[in-house]
Formats: sequence, structure tokens, C-alpha cells
Amino acid sequence: MSLEERLKKHAFRFERLVIRRVVTRPATTPFYDSTMGPFNDFPYFWLTLYDEDGTYGEAPCSERINLMFPRLLLDGSKRSYYDWHSHLYWQIRNRGFRSEAASELGSIDIAIHDIMAKREGLALHRFWGATRDSVTVYGSGAGINLDESAVAKELSDFVAAGYDTVKMKVGSDWGTDVERDVRRVAAARKAIGPDVRLAIDANQCWTAGQALRFIDRVAKYDIAWFEEPVHSADLVAMRELGEECPIGIAAGESERTYFGFRDMASVGVKQLQPCIMKLPAVLDWMKVRDLTIERGLELTSGGFSPLTAAFIATASEDSLTEYLVPLLSIFIETLGKKPELRDGCFYLSSDPGLPIQPEWEKLENGGLVTEVIHFHKKNM
Repeated sequence: MSLEERLKKHAFRFERLVIRRVVTRPATTPFYDSTMGPFNDFPYFWLTLYDEDGTYGEAPCSERINLMFPRLLLDGSKRSYYDWHSHLYWQIRNRGFRSEAASELGSIDIAIHDIMAKREGLALHRFWGATRDSVTVYGSGAGINLDESAVAKELSDFVAAGYDTVKMKVGSDWGTDVERDVRRVAAARKAIGPDVRLAIDANQCWTAGQALRFIDRVAKYDIAWFEEPVHSADLVAMRELGEECPIGIAAGESERTYFGFRDMASVGVKQLQPCIMKLPAVLDWMKVRDLTIERGLELTSGGFSPLTAAFIATASEDSLTEYLVPLLSIFIETLGKKPELRDGCFYLSSDPGLPIQPEWEKLENGGLVTEVIHFHKKNM
């Protein structure tokens, strides 16, 4: 049965919705990239959505999700999956399809897919048609605050843990300290050896000219890809880099529409990076996945990595899940249900539904659930 056929089978009347806020332990070392930081911990919100039969779907979400979606979801109506998504999608039009509303809708959509997978007794990735249960992970970290020796140590630890691709941050002092970054990249390559792939991520800090001058200095260190060297909306700069940069450009973590990815592919971006918590629909992520196949591009995806693994399981085997170790390891500590992480791979379970779930009893006993908001149909 195709995924489209599966989705057409389901209809929903939603009864209640719960939003929880979870705090986490502090990071051992605060994490910085070129344009943001410090990231000292990994707090998150969690959505639980119940249908009329008591089946519930879950997803990470933002603190803003309660602004409009509870009243729309709990209006008493029963709709098919496609009708629900169309109804909610056009309700966010005036907030903007590239606004936070798109991300909020994406959380709702994941929760609804979770309900459907549980109804059919399938793990989420298997509900989507995946034929494998493991995905390759790359180790991401080496924040801009780490000097050469600390970068070398962290990336060497990633390699020892089984990752054959690693990524580090560049763009010291808002991209002005190029010499420091060249030294850090050189130290990284020396530490991990010639056989491990090394990617660099500038988090949008440069112009095309600045990015090209930087890559001229570090291309000799065999860079796997050059991530977000310029502003995420600057397609002109991406085209210039696509034409002149000897290293493939990666982009897309900030994009919230399929159309944006189509445009990036058209200007020469070689690796698309759809983030599951940014797009408004599971099917949008899959359209980007299919676009990479059609155009012969690479696909990587980050965000909530142990959940992202379910998406990547539906893609080609050379597609990668990003694991931002300094921060995502804190998130993973809060989970009771999660994929097994070993030898550079996530191994997904066959349990029905989402591959992750917070360990609520432990979190509540530890005082880490700091807010719980309930919405009921009768109160809407």
C-alpha cells in the first residue's frame, strides 16, 4: 500500500491537546556558532494530541503552538487527513508560510502521522514505507568557541565513537578572524586523519566573496561540504558560490517551504537540508527528499536527530542524520523511548508510532516539567 493510500484511509475528530515544557541539565560547555550563542541547555516543548478513540500522537513543538491551533483542532469536526492539513495550512496564510506558524503546523502534522502509525500498529518510518531500520549519523559540534586543540579533541572523540563524517563551525568573531578558522580547520583534519569526511558550517555569516576567499584557504583540507556560508535567503549569493566554489554548498535549515528548496537546487546548492521542525508537513519533507533524487543532490537533515532518523530511513542509504552532540545529547537524556545509537548509526525500534518519547515519570519527579497546559474540546 502506498503512503498516499494509507493517508486517505484516516479521519479524525480531536478531543484534547496537552502542551508540556521541559527543562534540561546545563551543557558541560556552552555551545556557540558564528552568529548565535551561547546555547547553555536544550529546553523544549512537547505536544500530545488525542483523537476521539483515545489514540494520541506526539511531537516536539514550540511555545507558540497554543496561540491558534488548539481552537482550530478542537472544533468538534471530523475530517480526513488531507482535509485537516489543508484546513490548517490555509489558516496560517496571513501569518506567513515562512513564519513560525509553518513550524507549528509541522509539529501538528507529525503528531497526526503518529496517530495513524499507531492505529496501524507500525513504527512511524515503516508507516511511511521505509524498508530499513538503521540510518547513518554524522557527528556535529566543534563550536566556534573551541580553539584548535579543543576542536581536535572533540572531533577525534566523534571518530572514536564511530562517525565517519564530522562537522565543525567556522566564522570566528562574526567571520572576521579568518586566520583562526584556518588554523582550526587544519587542526581538525590533522586530528581525524585523511579518511574521515570533514564538513564546515558558517551559519550564514559571510558574503559570497568572503566565503570564496575563505574556501581558497581551506579547500586543501578536503572539505566534504560548505554549509550555510551566506544568508539563507540570498539566492544570488548562492548562485555565485554554486558557479565558483570548488566545494559543494549545503543549505536549507532555515527554509520553511518546498519552493525554497526547489529554488536552492536551481541556483547550484549541492546538498539540501530540510529540517523536520521547520516545514509545515511531513509530505513537504518528502518532496524535498524526492527533489534530491531527481536532481542528483545530497540530503542531510538535523533538528531533533532521533526523530529525524525516522525520516532519513525513508531516503537513500547515503543520506545522513545530523547529530549535534553538545546539545542533542542533553535532549536524548530526557527520553525513555529512543533509537539505539552505536557505531555511527541510529537503530530504530519496531514499536508503533514515533521513535521517541520523553520519560515523563522521571522528568516530573525531577521537577523538569515546568509547565503543563490542557485544552479540551468542550472548552473551545
